This record gives sequence, structure tokens and C-alpha cells, in this order.
Amino acid sequence: MKKFIGILLALIYFLGALPSIARAGDFTVLADTGVLNLGDDQAWEKVYKTEYGKFKVRFRKLWNSSPKKRFHLIIWQNDKRIADGYCPKNDSGYSFHIYKENESGRIFVALETTLRVVLMGYEPFNGRLEKYIDSKEYYSSGPYPKLHLDREGDLRLSYSNEHWQRCNDYIMTWNEDARWFGYQDTAAAYAQESSEEPEHDPDEPESNTTEAAVPAQTSAPPVADKSVMEDELYYTEAASKT
Repeated sequence: MKKFIGILLALIYFLGALPSIARAGDFTVLADTGVLNLGDDQAWEKVYKTEYGKFKVRFRKLWNSSPKKRFHLIIWQNDKRIADGYCPKNDSGYSFHIYKENESGRIFVALETTLRVVLMGYEPFNGRLEKYIDSKEYYSSGPYPKLHLDREGDLRLSYSNEHWQRCNDYIMTWNEDARWFGYQDTAAAYAQESSEEPEHDPDEPESNTTEAAVPAQTSAPPVADKSVMEDELYYTEAASKT
């Protein structure tokens, strides 16, 4: 009996020493702005009151500015200004999602365009907004990224091709100890499972049907504003001067 209790205590200690990696399905959407298409010098502002606090997003299109600083973005969390910077010209509009990682309580803000998505969050350790996920840094055979939650609450970075068919998919998991996101490439996992061919039943007749080959994508990705694809999607005042 004492030996069993000793093993049990050792197991509990071992599990407690594991890194704090968030479980899949541990995210919640707090706010969704929808797509914002603003006219010259037009401002959009909204306050979101949630069980986790109050968030205010202010987004303004600056008519007399450079393409790199076409929009001014300010975000408050419980009256604390966590974002105050600029976003580049983008004719397809911007949208914002606010996510909460339930285990750590961290808040993340997704800034989205048709061809690029970034996920940012306030980092108390250095007192500034950090960029954690950038869709252009992950492999994809399609040009359209989307950051979203699935029905299980998993945070996914998915890509679609020119026919709006999903072609790449990553599950993002937050590691509180490392203060960074890890990911699982679900397309790679699916390919590995598919490569394991089932055993052939000798009594089953051979099939003469041949699967049609999937045609290669020949259409080019849509042309995007240079500043959206090559520059940052969010600049602070200091960074925009460099």
C-alpha cells in the first residue's frame, strides 16, 4: 500500500512539473468587429463589455497620410491603452477579433485582411504589444488565411485556395511558460495517416476505377497592396519612423 501511494505521489509531482501548455479547445471569442471599410477620415469605435472586462476599439482612416500609416488603431482593455499605432493601406478592409486563452487569462487581438492575419497580445513582462502569429510566416499553397475557433474551441490558422477550398490548417496552442504559441500542422498529420495503406483483402475483387487527378492550381494569387504583404500590419509611432 505504501509503495502504491509513493508511486501515485511521484506521478502527481511529475504531472505538476510539466510545462504549462494550453489544451486544445481552450480559447473564447470576446469580440468580433466584422469587416471595416471606412471612407476618408472616417472613424469607427465600439465598446465591448464582456465577463472578462471592457474592450474599446477605435479605428480611423487618415485621408492625408502615407500608405504605410493610412489607418490609426487604438485598443483599450479595462481603460488601459494596450495598442496605439498605425496600419497600412488596404482596399479590402480590416477586421478585428479579440480572443481569451482561458487557462492563462491572456487576451489576444487578431488583425485580419483578406490576404494576411496577425495575432497580437499585450505582454506584461516587457510592457508592450507583441506579435505572436503572422500568417505569412507559415507554409500554405493558398493565398487566403483565416484565424478562427472551431466547434471544439481550438484556435486554428487555416488557408484557402483560389476556389475557397481549405488547403492548409494549423492548430495553435499557447505555452504560458515560454510565452509563445506552438502549432500542429493538421495537413501533415492527415498526410501521414493517409500514407498508411490498408491491408488488401485477397477475396475482394480488384477495382478498375481510377481516381481522377486533382488539377494543379494555375491561377495567380490576387494582387495585394504592397504595404500589406511586405510591411507590418501594425506599427507603433517609434517603429513607423525607422
